[in-house]
Amino acid sequence: MPTPRPGRTAAVPHEGRDVAPAWQPTPAGDVLRFAAVPARLRTLALTVAVAVLAGGAVLTAAAVLLAGRDSAAGRLVVVAGALLLCLPLVAAVTLPFRWRTVPCTATAGEDALAVAIGDRTLRVAWDEVDDLVWRTGTEYARVVLRAGATRVSLLVGVARPLPGRAAALAPLGPGAVRALAAAGTAAGTRRPGHVRYRRVRPRAA
Repeated sequence: MPTPRPGRTAAVPHEGRDVAPAWQPTPAGDVLRFAAVPARLRTLALTVAVAVLAGGAVLTAAAVLLAGRDSAAGRLVVVAGALLLCLPLVAAVTLPFRWRTVPCTATAGEDALAVAIGDRTLRVAWDEVDDLVWRTGTEYARVVLRAGATRVSLLVGVARPLPGRAAALAPLGPGAVRALAAAGTAAGTRRPGHVRYRRVRPRAA
């Protein structure tokens, strides 16, 4: 079996378990194939918050009505409702987002990052990147790219993953990290599975 290059994430199959997408070397650069929902995290969070608040209002009204008769019944309504209503409500709210899942490809070349979103492809030179969020795991996995007037936001954690793959991303490879640093960006936020690169040096004229 060939040995993966140092620093590159390799997919190790586990029987009965989906694996995270992995970068694959090609002549054009390292390629990562994944599925995502083209939407902003803020839009999803606002939609979920409105749904939860609406459900909470209904539960509160029911609890107030029952509290006049039996305070224990009112508390029971709140607890049971939170378990039986709010959680399925959140799942129902995210379902329309999952329906918008499209296949995506990120290609990290020497000079640019190309992102294919369905049948649309954007190519952004490394020295044009102003802000790049790359989060690999959990339901918050996503890619957010800003380069001048161009903005791309791909929610990976809520998308329907590709067959046999988890709803996650592989970490940026060492070549992309070096290219971002050389282009004048720095990792302003770095946590396990979450890194954000921001421009700290003006673009070359």
